[in-house]
Amino acid sequence: MRAYTVETLRELGYRVLEAHDGPAALRLLERQEGPIDLLFTDVVMPEMTGSELAAEARKAQPGLRVLYTSGYTRNAIVHGGRLDPGVEVIVKPFTFEALAQKVRDQLDAGRTKCVLIVEGEPAVRILAAEVLRGLGLRAEEAATGSEALNKVRAAQGSYDAVILEDVLTDISGEDLRAELRALHAQLPLVVTVREQAAGLRERLRDDRCTVVIPRPYSGAELQEALQKLSIECDIPPKGLS
Repeated sequence: MRAYTVETLRELGYRVLEAHDGPAALRLLERQEGPIDLLFTDVVMPEMTGSELAAEARKAQPGLRVLYTSGYTRNAIVHGGRLDPGVEVIVKPFTFEALAQKVRDQLDAGRTKCVLIVEGEPAVRILAAEVLRGLGLRAEEAATGSEALNKVRAAQGSYDAVILEDVLTDISGEDLRAELRALHAQLPLVVTVREQAAGLRERLRDDRCTVVIPRPYSGAELQEALQKLSIECDIPPKGLS
């Protein structure tokens, strides 16, 4: 697995240091003149666990980003139902494409703004994600309200905006919006509605961090909504200011 991972990352153009366990990894880190961009570690290892390795590595480099891999439960790295800041997980076995995307997302995190798309229709999700990437934003997707809430809770405020539809299979758009607003009072929201957009817009007129747009919407309408939020919510998405 280590050989496959190293080969994959080098093929993607990354400079890679490899170690067979935690103590060896720490010795490697001590010998480096510059900072390491990303620590990729197994959760379960001999000598010390992945979380113990990450804790020791962050003593020398506090802002170090960590990508864990595991075929087991995430309990060893989840605290209070949330991942630590700067931490992500990829489940084994993983593909070349999945590893490439996870590593890129971790390296871009904090530099590229991220928008969560909550949408039950796969085609609409794909279209919205393409629009966002065209605007220089990262896109993550959720097909249900419960999946969206789990992602938002785990992200600990790292989403810069959420695009959500008004009708989902497990929760109404209105209830999801209320849940998201309870979690983050100023989280920018774009609510897409099938009918009576004007009425909902009127009801939410005092919420400056929510914009309502009718469905179907165009890429230009989505961009305009995000630009409005970046002004009125004082949280400028990169690429839209």
